[in-house]
Amino acid sequence: MPIFFRNTPLQEPFTLDSAGFDWHQEPWDRPEGYPLYHYLQTEQGCGSFAACGRTYLLTEGDGLLIAPFVPHSYHAEGADWITTFVTFTGTLSDTFPSLIQDKVRFFPSSDTGTIRELIRKGADLMAASPVDTAALSVTGYHLMLLLSDKNGGNSAKDHPLYQSYITPALQLIAVHFNEELTASQIAASLHVSQQYLSRLFLRFLGCSVYEYLTFYRISRAKELLLTNRQLQIQVIGQRVGFADASHFTSMFRKLTGMTPRQFRMQ
Repeated sequence: MPIFFRNTPLQEPFTLDSAGFDWHQEPWDRPEGYPLYHYLQTEQGCGSFAACGRTYLLTEGDGLLIAPFVPHSYHAEGADWITTFVTFTGTLSDTFPSLIQDKVRFFPSSDTGTIRELIRKGADLMAASPVDTAALSVTGYHLMLLLSDKNGGNSAKDHPLYQSYITPALQLIAVHFNEELTASQIAASLHVSQQYLSRLFLRFLGCSVYEYLTFYRISRAKELLLTNRQLQIQVIGQRVGFADASHFTSMFRKLTGMTPRQFRMQ
């Protein structure tokens, strides 16, 4: 049941926040809705989705897009319900309603093949290290166009400074994020000052080394919160590199707007 979360600071106008496939879908009741645009598609089995006074039956291949903060609930009908899903975000998320004006939009199986392929592509991009944020943004935009019924230079990664410093720094974070890793240690391993490395991060990624490291840790914490529900919150914090549980909760709330426990319940 692969599930992936965006683990880079938000700087693109359109991008994916999470994606998952072959997911054994649990029943959910969200009286306050979900904070992002959320697309859900049936892979196997059948599910019932209730929102805005209507009930939709999602058979194999059927999909449904729901706007943020729309109360809804869903559950399997009969045997196991296997789904694919994706959520959207971006610096231009306030403009999303102009593209998708419906609070709930149903997509029959005849229209969802390309959508599923793009979700898989987005999941692969989020699983890569480092993440190709430009490609992920293009994938998110493509998906938004499909879902909205509105059917465009050189990469920074090719720059010598990116290849010499950013790439190895991102690789180091991906491998050692759960240890007592600091921005100064990352810079020292690359034989540059912390200030210089942070300037490069700001130039190419739009954030400091510390901000990227923190965001990456919180992203991995999201995965553990959803895929290892038996783990206690403080244990998850330790596993992603936070020695102090209160610091973990504070940073999680700062970056997501909710506590780890609230996120798990969402």
